[in-house]
Amino acid sequence: MHLIWENLIPNLILFWTGSFKELDHQDQAYVISPANWAAIGKATAESKATIPSGFGAPPPNVATQRSQMTSEMYCNWTLFIAPIVLRGKFSNPAYYRHFMDLVGLLKLCLALEIDGEEMERVDRGFETWVKDYEKLYYQHKPERLSACPLTVHALLHIGWSIRTMGPVWTYWAFPMERHCNLLLTSIGSRRHPYASMNAFVTATAQLDQIRLKFNAHQILCLKPPEKVPRYTFVHPSYPSYQLCPPKRIEIISQHICNKIYAALATRFGTSRAVIQAAFSLQEPVPQYGKVIRLEGGDRIVASELVQSSEDSRDASYIKYIQTVDRFARQRNRMPELVPQIFYGQLKRLLVLEVPPIPQLLQDLPTKIIFAVVQSIRSFQENNVNYYTNLGPIEIVDLSVIECVVGRVKDGNRWGVVDRSNVAENVFD
Repeated sequence: MHLIWENLIPNLILFWTGSFKELDHQDQAYVISPANWAAIGKATAESKATIPSGFGAPPPNVATQRSQMTSEMYCNWTLFIAPIVLRGKFSNPAYYRHFMDLVGLLKLCLALEIDGEEMERVDRGFETWVKDYEKLYYQHKPERLSACPLTVHALLHIGWSIRTMGPVWTYWAFPMERHCNLLLTSIGSRRHPYASMNAFVTATAQLDQIRLKFNAHQILCLKPPEKVPRYTFVHPSYPSYQLCPPKRIEIISQHICNKIYAALATRFGTSRAVIQAAFSLQEPVPQYGKVIRLEGGDRIVASELVQSSEDSRDASYIKYIQTVDRFARQRNRMPELVPQIFYGQLKRLLVLEVPPIPQLLQDLPTKIIFAVVQSIRSFQENNVNYYTNLGPIEIVDLSVIECVVGRVKDGNRWGVVDRSNVAENVFD
């Protein structure tokens, strides 16, 4: 990944700031004005508060603190932030479209699975992207030959490397950088640092061999055991979700009650009157402020029950999938249910104990966990989801929540940062 995050992207930024090598950047359409670049840097730094910590280290101000950028930060900035903050900043939109083509190819490369048809897209995509790069930056002028470093040509071989070694998330993981960071913790003497590192490497290798020889991985695991939070709740009907404090037991507002009745009527295929007659919401209901997707999933907070601090990173916005009728506006047509992606802000989580309802053939009590979500009216532009206006409050089943998402401010609207189609364990 050094090819992309430590070479290609920094070089593109040098072009955009008019400082790539000794080329003449005067009146070039790829140069972003200083005022616009300062705005890009400011928006990048401010996005720290609205992108969850699960996305990784937040990029600093890319205009004034680029020396602090790591490979991981360049990755997050390129895939999630730059598509939003670069919109409308080039005098020639062709440069923005060219960059967005690169982002699409990188996301495709980072997918957990990639098939033969997608491999063809990778091959053709990078071939086209390099040709467009030569047209836009090299401009087929011999005096601008330095605009074509080897790292641009190397993009043409990414498809071959995937066919040879598998999906790139299995090896685009900076193993040497991780090893060096591990060695730094072993230095106990400034006077003799190498002796400390030698002893650490030897001891680590010995432990690895003992683990392998005697199958003692668990016994010799040096990581502290993961603490299980107290007062958590996992229901067998929702095995992938763990509800966590803060917990309250409160009476639900009438507005939310009405929406719950409507949701239950849809769930059981009956009328709201039948649900209200069989089930009362006048008693206090357990409510939780956090939920964890188990087995390495996201931590999501409910905005109404969890107080945010000044330096917190908002993890309350979610992606959820519901089935909708494709022909909902055609009254006389048979419904055809299809999955559709929605975004919104999680407000709170409700644990409901629905009693038996004989008329609906429900002979046993049913536990249902609902999420109260402030929906947003999102729309897509340049393969980025945006929203300006909020939608209605929705009651959705906990099982439809997919993941946490971030947001980046873009003028009077917000861009949604969704990493769910990218391999999340590239840096984990």
